[in-house]
Amino acid sequence: MVNLSKTHKTTVQIADTTIAIRVARLTFEQSERHRREMNALDQTTKRQLHELEAADTTLTSEAHAALLALHAREDEQSEATARAAIEAYVTVEPNQIEVDGREVTSGKDLLDCFGTEPRLAVDLMYAIASGSSLSARLGKTFGSLSDSTRSSNAPDASGPGADGPRPEGTADVAERVATTEPAAVTVETDTPSSGSTATLN
Repeated sequence: MVNLSKTHKTTVQIADTTIAIRVARLTFEQSERHRREMNALDQTTKRQLHELEAADTTLTSEAHAALLALHAREDEQSEATARAAIEAYVTVEPNQIEVDGREVTSGKDLLDCFGTEPRLAVDLMYAIASGSSLSARLGKTFGSLSDSTRSSNAPDASGPGADGPRPEGTADVAERVATTEPAAVTVETDTPSSGSTATLN
């Protein structure tokens, strides 16, 4: 039997202080969406860097300005994507940090109060992704079992397998499939720990 919590604990660094947070353990659909968003953000960043490097020698000043405007619009979309995920999946353990007398309790609070921290949004996005690490491991097991079942049901080693769903690829299955029987999972509700409060003005 697998015992899981609806959230998992981790930490982020803010203003040279380690802050304990909780991140939702993603469902299959949430995990897939977050994986696609992380990949899209990574590809956009790489493409922008490549375009800027090439722009120094190949573009006119007008074309360069247009490129920068395009990147600015893409950056706004990337920021909106990151904010939506962080606000949906991140909470802050209580009794840790206050800003002007108001306790920071959510992912939204973190971004609103500490959005200028250079790596905060990136660290939070990776923390969210780590919530699906168990799902990825279960997906590998499921994919292996599916391949084994299909092979055993085939008339011979080279013949067609039995009818039914089949994985589209080993790597894809490892990331996509995360299913467990409801009766085999016990969801625990961890009680947030309390601690000293850091006050930031």
